Amino acid sequence: MQRCRLAAVVGYFGWNLELSAEDIATKDKYFVNIPVSDSKGFPMYSEDVFDREMWRAAEDEKNAALQACGCVPAELAASQKGMCIPVFTGEISGLDKIHSVGGTRIYGTVGLTVPVLGDLRFLRERIGELDEKARDYMAYRLLLMALKLEDSGVAHLQFDWNSLFLREDGSFLLGNFASAAPFGDEVTSIASGMTKHPEPRLMVDFSETGIARAKGKVNMWNLGILLFHLYTGNQDPYGPLRGGEWHKEAIMLSSRLVEDGVRSNVLIPELEASKVPRRWVELIVRLLEPTSSHRISGFQVVREFPDLINQQAE
Repeated sequence: MQRCRLAAVVGYFGWNLELSAEDIATKDKYFVNIPVSDSKGFPMYSEDVFDREMWRAAEDEKNAALQACGCVPAELAASQKGMCIPVFTGEISGLDKIHSVGGTRIYGTVGLTVPVLGDLRFLRERIGELDEKARDYMAYRLLLMALKLEDSGVAHLQFDWNSLFLREDGSFLLGNFASAAPFGDEVTSIASGMTKHPEPRLMVDFSETGIARAKGKVNMWNLGILLFHLYTGNQDPYGPLRGGEWHKEAIMLSSRLVEDGVRSNVLIPELEASKVPRRWVELIVRLLEPTSSHRISGFQVVREFPDLINQQAE
């Protein structure tokens, strides 16, 4: 890997400042992801503790991405796994490992990924503009991503539109692995986020312990939320969060779903009214069971829905 020349600031995604760059020797294009965080947002930490937490968050992000990638080389992760992970890592010349500018910390080790156009958060308001072909393609891609995540033993707590990145060819990749961790591990709070409607048991446990721990079938729930939105236009299958602080409202809704033993068959009328294809209805209902023990696993999806998985197989 040769030296790269930074060209322009692209945006801020997750906790990464993204810049476009060009390899000086080969002219190859990359995006440079620079972890940046503001210590003022974490007043409970001293400066030294915050620096350690930032280092841990960067290491956790790298390790989650590596486990999700598995044995696939990083340069093939986009084409074979649908994941946007660093193809190379490098150091910012002239910066400390963690560089301080006032309360802002800049992590000196950066990741270089394939270039993207931006994330898909705009779909939250424009999902109805997708035609049937685009919708079905996206559903297929999302399904494969979730299954590959689940198979790798990594839960992505923010598997949502803002963690999906659009490429010039119209495909999209899953990134933002700062919000992911191997099953059983804690997801680092300093860099991570959750979806608007987190997996209910995950959110209930978080409210009781203050720890967000990655679990199996979280990816399945998040996939269900995305597919429900994609096919019905409704982002809130079990009802909208009321006004007020997001985390309090999300905890209240999650607690109600778990404690009342709500089952996903209540969603069938809306799915049928939206004329969702029958097999996708069957899958979405299995994915959106609020109780994990009732929810379909990745292995069961592969066994019971091969037609959806193989519909566009090359």
